Amino acid sequence: MKDWNEIKAWRKERRAELIARRAEFGDGKRHGWNDRVTSLLEQFVPVTPGTVVGFCWPFKGEIDARFAVRHWREQGAVAALPEVVDKKGPLQFSEWWPGAPMRSASSR
Repeated sequence: MKDWNEIKAWRKERRAELIARRAEFGDGKRHGWNDRVTSLLEQFVPVTPGTVVGFCWPFKGEIDARFAVRHWREQGAVAALPEVVDKKGPLQFSEWWPGAPMRSASSR
């Protein structure tokens, strides 16, 4: 079994590799993929009013779920973004909407 430092190093290397692989593709190709993923999410992931949808803000070429989240919010879903409250604890999700007050990690 690997210790936590080995796991952290593996995660850091893997993240850097995935960011580099995404960067190899142009914005046009990534936007096209994003549009397709959004369409599939909207089509095959139904939500009912009050459903809480957790999502992450896109980072360095990741899929941008905000478009699907907007669709789900129009259907009555509640959007939530993760927040690191304690680096050794689980993420805490807080409700989000366009214009919601947000804090940067450095302001905590």
